Amino acid sequence: MKSVSIVIPNWNGLELLTEYFSSVVGAAEQYRAQEHAEVEVIVVDDASADSSREWLSEHERNNIINLVELPNNVGFVRAVNRGFQAATNDVVFLLNNDVRVEPDCIFPLVKHFDDPDVFAVCCRADRIKTGRLDGGCKVGTFKPGFWRGVYLNQNAIYLECFMDELAHAAGKDPLAFRRALMANQPG
Repeated sequence: MKSVSIVIPNWNGLELLTEYFSSVVGAAEQYRAQEHAEVEVIVVDDASADSSREWLSEHERNNIINLVELPNNVGFVRAVNRGFQAATNDVVFLLNNDVRVEPDCIFPLVKHFDDPDVFAVCCRADRIKTGRLDGGCKVGTFKPGFWRGVYLNQNAIYLECFMDELAHAAGKDPLAFRRALMANQPG
């Protein structure tokens, strides 16, 4: 079975990590035990000011957690890219720090990568405590063009990525950059 790297960007997310992170580590441990495959959970801390780094250091176990500590806040996209650069396994999963996963969630996604035409997969995402579908898409081959998902707006993701790149080019903190741009805007 394919080895898996799970990348989680984090910025001041201690409260979210304490609630959701153990489910990710548990799923990684279960996949490793059942499939005899290498798994790593890479948390990229984007210069958090809270105690995220200390908490993660205390919770490292089974050589499964790799903490990448960024000295300066570089924004979501660059933090994700740093995580992908640190990844050492066949398949890379990207999760936010506010995601709770089921213990058996990894295998159903990884198995699709046995098909050489599969570029990417995503899972069904339910809104916690509501049972409502929050997002999902079909597994398939990569074709340039629009990606359709439920309750998902790719334009917002592209805009956020672009804003992070502008902030980086200006040598500014991404959040401070956005706030400065909005300072003189009504509402």
